[in-house]
Parts: sequence; C-alpha cells; structure tokens
Amino acid sequence: MQFSSYGNWVKPIPHLLNRFGADGHALLAELGIERQASGRIPVEKTALAWRRAAETIGEPAIGLLAAEAAQPASWGELGLAIMCSESLGHAIALLLKYPAFISDSVHIATRVEGDAFILDVTPATPELPGIESLEFGMATGFQLLRAIYPGQLTLRSLTLTRDESTDLGPYRRFYGCDDVQTGSPIARQVYALHDTQVALPFANEALVRNHESLLQQQLQQQLTQPHSPDLERLILNAIGLQMATGTVDQGAIARQLNMSARHLQRKLKARQLRFTDMVDQVRRDHALNLLRDGRRSLTEVAHLLGFSDHSNFTRAFKRWFGQTPTQYLA
Repeated sequence: MQFSSYGNWVKPIPHLLNRFGADGHALLAELGIERQASGRIPVEKTALAWRRAAETIGEPAIGLLAAEAAQPASWGELGLAIMCSESLGHAIALLLKYPAFISDSVHIATRVEGDAFILDVTPATPELPGIESLEFGMATGFQLLRAIYPGQLTLRSLTLTRDESTDLGPYRRFYGCDDVQTGSPIARQVYALHDTQVALPFANEALVRNHESLLQQQLQQQLTQPHSPDLERLILNAIGLQMATGTVDQGAIARQLNMSARHLQRKLKARQLRFTDMVDQVRRDHALNLLRDGRRSLTEVAHLLGFSDHSNFTRAFKRWFGQTPTQYLA
C-alpha cells in the first residue's frame, strides 16, 4: 500500500535551498512534484525530496532549519485549530485525532508517566517517511506548540531515529534540552506534564470546532474517492491509537472518520478488507517495533497491544512469526 503526505509537506524546500544558492524548484520538478503541490503526495517522493535537499546543502538536520519558519497555517485547518487550543495537551490531542491528515506513514501515541508527557512517533517502515522528513514533521509540530505557549517551551528529552554518529548540537539547541538519544526505531519527545496543562492565551473553543469541521470535510472528500488508499491507513492508525487502551472499537473509529459504522463496513467490504484482520495487522507490526525498542517488558508489550495477558501475546506472536517473543529477542 502507498502512503501519502499533506501536499504542503515539501513547500519549505525551495525557499530553504534558495537561501543556500541551490534551485529547490528544480529539485522538486526532477522528482515529479508540482511547483504548487496540493492534495496528497506519495511518501516515497516526500522522503526522497527531503533527503536530496539535505544532501544538496550538506545539512543533515535540515528539518530543524525548515521548521524555524513554520506557522500554524503551514498545517492548514489542523494547524489553525492547534493555534486556538486550550492547552498544549489539547493541541497534541488534535494530532492524535487526525493522525493521517499530515501523513499516514507514522503512528502517533502519547502517554503520561509521573510528571512527564511522552509523545511517540513510530515510522511505518524503516525507510518511510524518511529520517529528514520525519524530523521536519516533529520539529514543525514542536515549533507550532512553542509559538502558542506563553513562555519558553523546551523538551525534557528527545529520541531520534538517526544513528549514533549524528551531531546532536543542532537538536539540543532547537529543542532546548541536553538529553538527546539516538538509534531508536521510535522517535520520542518528552515534555514536562505541567507545560502541557498550562492555559493558552489564544484559546477559542468555537474556532477549534470551526476548523475541525472544515478539516473533517477535507478528509471526507478524500474518502469519497472509490479507491482511495488513505482509508485503510486511516483505519490502521486509529486502531493503533485505541489499542493501548485495551479496547479497539469499530464504531468509535467510524465516528472518528466522520461516518457511520455501517458505512465504514461497506467501504471495508468494497476493498475486500476485514476489520479483525486489520487489528491483527496493527498488533503484528507494533509488536516488532516495541520489542526492537527494548525498553519494555514482555508483559508491558502485551498490554500495549491490547492482550489480556502475556500468554495470549506469546501465542499470537508465534502464529505471526513462527517463534515466541523470547526466541525472537535471543
């Protein structure tokens, strides 16, 4: 299945490359990306565009440079809704509510541990959405939150999917934190929980509802296409978000996609998909990511995947991969 990104995802590239004396429009044209990109762009193209741009100017941390100029309108109606949020926690919740609007090539999840608010972004594959593109997205999100926060917003810690040879200086300066880790399959931002609860000065619930309504109309238009590839990824993302709660509810996912459960079932049937198979797919994919991450016990992994106990997870893992989780980790 082909993943896609919001059309504005590559918009900063020409301006940024022009600052370094390079022709950004020519780069995008070479990759077959229209100068005024709209709609959705295949993630393979956005990943390659950001990687080629980084190579052109010799700046691996290109995503941080591009994010410095980010404005709420950069993310369309979603960005404008974020600007009117009552708190950073509420703003991040909007990202969780519409995960595939920006890109359907990542899984986004949050959790609270003590006085820390943790945001995890898991790439769909080791190659996509691409390191540079992923870092641009995460840095832009942070920049938008920083723009609406009534004070100096910094991270407690940051985890990158880059390897250990990365120069961490630009990341420490951009995010204002010394604790930067590398080499993880999951990108992570850790905020102080208090920062995510502070009331924001431009909060306006009515405007949030208005921008959300427009955003839902845009998503619905995408889903009305008879063979839209986005529907499957939207459902898979929604399943992943619900999974950690221990219950995956098809009706709730249908409501999130602004349709009835019956309408969702008809769309799945038209694509020869079964909801239970999709739940199984998400569990399988996330199981590998969580085990590779290596920071959770098997019991914790089982819980995050929605299994009632460790033994059920072990049986499912053996069905998927022909070996137990313990054998896989050996």
